[in-house]
Amino acid sequence: MIRKFFAVIASLLSAFVGEFAYFDNEYRFKLIVPSGWKVNTHPAGYPALRVEASPLRVARNGKPEACIKVAAAKLRAGSLEQYYKNSAMMYASMWNIDHEISTTFKSFPAKDVLLRQCTGVNTTTIRKMFVQVRDCIIVISCSSTPELFERYKPLFDEALAQFSFEMIPPQTQHDQTYTLT
Repeated sequence: MIRKFFAVIASLLSAFVGEFAYFDNEYRFKLIVPSGWKVNTHPAGYPALRVEASPLRVARNGKPEACIKVAAAKLRAGSLEQYYKNSAMMYASMWNIDHEISTTFKSFPAKDVLLRQCTGVNTTTIRKMFVQVRDCIIVISCSSTPELFERYKPLFDEALAQFSFEMIPPQTQHDQTYTLT
């Protein structure tokens, strides 16, 4: 009986520490999280944030060395381009954009952006993929300290390569609408 209890607990823990596939039922996307990373499927503080994942290792500042976050909301800005411009303007004091390109991601219009975000004494390198899926915007953020970003880049690239969307029906109704910032 005790052995069975521990087996159940171990299997639950391994789902969140080993390779894990997060599927968002509302926005119909799947994120495969790198092996050995922890997953938070209920991140606090920002309602549009759907999932965040980070390695178990922490940096000198006590925070995770890297992070992958996915936010999703109904698009209110009219277009992907307008949404991105609004975001860049809103964060102009914190974002130093290294490059940005208009592209497609999994056949959907996208904006691929590499930037440095400066908040106080902390600087973070972030690759943000802004994706318009019908009337929704999905923002996938892969971040780390500037010193460690290249080390985590292959894992970020793999997470983006494995990211997938199920077709969202054209008349999807959302219980709540959030505006991404």
